[in-house]
Amino acid sequence: QAFGPEGRPFVPMNGTGMRAMAMHEKYSSLSPRAPEEDSFELGKIPLLAETLEIDDKDVTVVLLFPRSDEEGGIIDAEAERESPLEDAQKIFYRPPELYPEGFSIFREFADNEPCDEGRYQDLVRAEFLALIQSGGLRAISTNSIDGDEVFLRVSLSPSNRLVQVASHYGYRMPVSEHADKYRMKVNAEGSRVPAYTECALEKAAYLDEFNNIDETRLIYRWLLERVSLEEMRKQKIIISHFPAAQYDCIKHLGSDWATLRRAVCVPSRADADLARSYFGERIGFFFAWFSEYNRYLLFLSCISLTALLVDNDPHAQSRWTAWTKIIYAVVLVGWIASFNEQFKRRANRLKQRWGMKDWDNNQAVSLPSYDEELDGTQLGSLYKTLSSSAVVLYLLFFAGMIMGIAFVDKGMRDDGDMRLANWSPLIISILMKVSSFVWGKVAPAIVRLQNHRTDSRYTDALSANLATVKLFVALFPFCQLAFIEGWANQTCSPTLQQTASLVYVSGFPPGTPLAGTIPSSHTNITDVDLAFLGKFSHRNSHGMMCITGCYPTSCWMSQTLEGETMDCADTCWDNLKEQLAIFYVLQLVTSLVMLAIPIVLTKVTVTMEIAKVIGSPSTCGALIRSLLGQKLTGSADSDSNSADYSLLQFQAKCSIVAPYEYNSWGGSFVEDFLDLTIGYSLLACFNQVLPRMAIIGLVAHMLQYRILAYRMTNVTCRPLPAGAEGIGIWQSILDTIATLAVTCNVALATFLQEPIKHWSMPHQLLFFILAEKTLFSLRGIVGAVWTDEPDDVVRIEDFNNTVTNELSSHSLPWSDKIYDYSRVDIGLASAGSDTEVGRNGSLTKATMDPRAVAIR
Repeated sequence: QAFGPEGRPFVPMNGTGMRAMAMHEKYSSLSPRAPEEDSFELGKIPLLAETLEIDDKDVTVVLLFPRSDEEGGIIDAEAERESPLEDAQKIFYRPPELYPEGFSIFREFADNEPCDEGRYQDLVRAEFLALIQSGGLRAISTNSIDGDEVFLRVSLSPSNRLVQVASHYGYRMPVSEHADKYRMKVNAEGSRVPAYTECALEKAAYLDEFNNIDETRLIYRWLLERVSLEEMRKQKIIISHFPAAQYDCIKHLGSDWATLRRAVCVPSRADADLARSYFGERIGFFFAWFSEYNRYLLFLSCISLTALLVDNDPHAQSRWTAWTKIIYAVVLVGWIASFNEQFKRRANRLKQRWGMKDWDNNQAVSLPSYDEELDGTQLGSLYKTLSSSAVVLYLLFFAGMIMGIAFVDKGMRDDGDMRLANWSPLIISILMKVSSFVWGKVAPAIVRLQNHRTDSRYTDALSANLATVKLFVALFPFCQLAFIEGWANQTCSPTLQQTASLVYVSGFPPGTPLAGTIPSSHTNITDVDLAFLGKFSHRNSHGMMCITGCYPTSCWMSQTLEGETMDCADTCWDNLKEQLAIFYVLQLVTSLVMLAIPIVLTKVTVTMEIAKVIGSPSTCGALIRSLLGQKLTGSADSDSNSADYSLLQFQAKCSIVAPYEYNSWGGSFVEDFLDLTIGYSLLACFNQVLPRMAIIGLVAHMLQYRILAYRMTNVTCRPLPAGAEGIGIWQSILDTIATLAVTCNVALATFLQEPIKHWSMPHQLLFFILAEKTLFSLRGIVGAVWTDEPDDVVRIEDFNNTVTNELSSHSLPWSDKIYDYSRVDIGLASAGSDTEVGRNGSLTKATMDPRAVAIR
């Protein structure tokens, strides 16, 4: 009823729409009007210099509908819709009992004959309006500034209907701290922790009031149980849908959290509550992890700086400085274990304080794509097997490419051609980024084959799929260089002199007796000249002298307790450091650029639309003025007391340019977390090779944190404030990385670090096994000392359970039916003695009351 511009009755796109209106007449009791123009306040947002109308009142969820092409929209009303019944069934996909009486769109298209697009759009839109009106949702419509779109502003009011919907879904609400005889407990972080109980009308006096997030969730829960909004978007019934922005919240977040002025400030733990208050618990947990990661990076950076100061001259190494790297590796493993365990404890405290216990099970809604008949069948199992096989095949393909580049590089070096050797670190880094990008496009289609029932399960499966491939892509080249290169690319000849001539075609390394000499004939090279290769060469089973793929690139004399000895840096260690530096910096720079692109893209898109409305003489000039932070001017300029753009219109553009969903400029929970996890895995596994990674990472991540908060608040269209019990499957992924980090750090210290890399193989293996077991034990001790569930969480949970049980309990009335107990005897004396025990303990004659039992 309130679907037309400015709250006027619905205007169909063509004449066939009148039939749709006739269907809708029985739902005409509600006729809300759009708010008056002068009722809007004016305000500004950080991305634009223009003043906006702040039209965020009486709106919770917004649906953006396109107009017909005759009115400047994108719908061709004369086009043919081939299968209207099948398409309508994809939108209204739920059982009939979830739809109101009179729901008749399926009867209208019973023959499934092709029809005009305009008629199909009119009927679907009218049925959708009838549906939400029957559900008690309030709807107001307003036009876009250029008239090609219409906003449907939906809210759930009055409050008693909100309580009804919440009670129906068993929605949990916090018990008010003002409730009688209730004293909210305080946890170890100093935060007050409310009890949560299922909403019910009789409990309303004891519960907190509903906030915007609660109302948004309940509206979406109600809608998603009845229609597929994603299918409506695919069929262009709607362009987008999104929770309405809240201007006051945007200002508060912008001043305290999402501002680049605080880029040099270490994130506070309170930031998670700010993010949760506007974006919901899922994003709140993400920023809780990110802020904790930054704080722990600050500590690791201090340790890394100390290690760099101790080892500032690579050509003045001694045995004890070599052991400092091993000590640093032990500290790194302890840092990883401490960070993981402390965040688990914090996540449990947040889950309790935010009322997220059992959220995933209680609030799950089946996806429209879920096929119940396919679940548990052989075909369903086949799809899952094919998905897993695709992952394995892609990993093998990528590993083959990396090994192939190493093989070609060795062949070219053997021929004296160093072109690929000079460029291989950059080539491999680019190949890693391209491989990750390609799999990111393929993964969603593969995961959809697995037929997941809920969005949380789909998200977890997508996260696991992407993390498996992208972490392998990020780590394997470095593992190959560190642990495989030395044995896979050996050079062998009958004599060591011949082998050295093949390896050092371009000249012997500095610091050796033959430094700079280009071997022309092996007869001029003595065994003394090649003594520096003693630790890097061996005779194989065929009697050939081999030099490992990790051969010396420079040597120097080191002072030890036994005297002077020659130490050498090898190609594997040098290449590993170079490739790590290139990829890590490339990863951080790429992340920052990908955050900056949607900011610029959104600003340009909105500026072009405003320039069109105000009649700016030059679009290019308008863009330049906008990028310089200046207000646009044009022939249709409004006065200072009005605005040419609104907050709702801005959010609509954000929903198109930068929605918060996978593979979009607005980012997504999966992609944002995956991007950080890749950097974290490199730091955890290889930071001992390049300690300055921690310092670089701290600076980049502090900047990234603020840009990400700015993007979420001012650029990304506000996402559905989804609840969550934590960071989900990402905690398992981080635990797996922590396990890999132990093995990787021990392997680096054993096979690539002085002095252990020159021990005999049995001694190396013994050290590796003992060191790995020791560090795993260290992780276990840390986990035992800091349990996942802190004592204060257990104590408060017991108290809150008592509170919720008291609120949920009802007094049980006495029974109306009284049974005959005349033959029941549980007294001290048997019934045959015909006596009972008196009050003073003596036996007296008595006749037992048939309705009572004497218990003495």
